[in-house]
Amino acid sequence: MSVQCDLKNENCGFQCTGYEGGHVWKKIHAAAASIECDACREHGESLMNFAHDVVNLGLGKKAHNKKNFLAIVNQVNCVASKCALDGRC
Repeated sequence: MSVQCDLKNENCGFQCTGYEGGHVWKKIHAAAASIECDACREHGESLMNFAHDVVNLGLGKKAHNKKNFLAIVNQVNCVASKCALDGRC
């Protein structure tokens, strides 16, 4: 199934391909929701929502969960700066 690419705000290397991937995103979100450990499931769901929003924002769409997106950006920046300082990344 394909969609018409009428997005005008693609950025950061993202480009509409016409592919409708909603059915795949549902599976990805379901996989995160199926994690048995409560804390791990919560983190997994948050990361999957973040990944979905990265794609949406890159295609010029709105974030589904802006608060979660910004929280994960802050976590990633924190981890990246710490591992750069101590040489782990």
